[in-house]
Amino acid sequence: NQYLIHMPINIQRLSIDIFKGKYTLVIGDDVILKKEFANGNSRDYIRQKYTEEFGETLPEYGVSDTAKAEFSRWADGINYDIGMMNPNIVKLLQRKCFRIVIVTTFDLYVETVLKKVWGDKLEVVNFFNPEELPKLENLVTKAQVPPILVYAFGRPSSEYELDYVCGENDKMNLVARWFGDDRPKNFINFL
Repeated sequence: NQYLIHMPINIQRLSIDIFKGKYTLVIGDDVILKKEFANGNSRDYIRQKYTEEFGETLPEYGVSDTAKAEFSRWADGINYDIGMMNPNIVKLLQRKCFRIVIVTTFDLYVETVLKKVWGDKLEVVNFFNPEELPKLENLVTKAQVPPILVYAFGRPSSEYELDYVCGENDKMNLVARWFGDDRPKNFINFL
C-alpha cells in the first residue's frame, strides 16, 4: 500500500476497485497465447491445428451444421496447455481480481486457468446458448457474485455442438441477442 499513496487519486481508486472485484475483464483471442503460437492468437492456433490434423480448413462463412458439429467435438477434446498461454494473462487471472471474465474466443485456455484458480466456485456461461442466459441473469443478482466466465461468442462442446459463433449468420444472431427483447438485462446493467 505504500505505492498507492504516491499515485494520483483516480489511479489509486481504480487499483483498489480492481482488487475489490468491481471490474470485468474482457480477453480477446489475440492475447491469450505466447507469441510463438499463431502470433498469440488462440483462435488462429486452434484452427491451424485443425487444418494440420484434417487437411482442410474450417470456413468462416457458410459453415454447415455438420462441419460445425465435427469441429466442436474435436475442439472440446483438445488438451489446452496452460504453458502455451501468455504468462501475463495467466498471472492476471491467478490474482482473482475479476469476478467476471468475458472471453471473445471459443477455446478453453482461459477456462482451464480459471478452473485451477477458482475450482468448483467458477460458473461458466455460454452466451450463444439462449438456455444459459437465465443462469447468467440469476448469477449477477446475487449479493456475492460468484466467479463467472462468459463465452461471449459461445463455446464448442460435445454436448452442445452448435452453440458457438462460426460464420456471419451466427454473428448476426448473437448481435440480435445482445440487443433484442430477450437480452440479459441484469447482466448488461451489472456491466
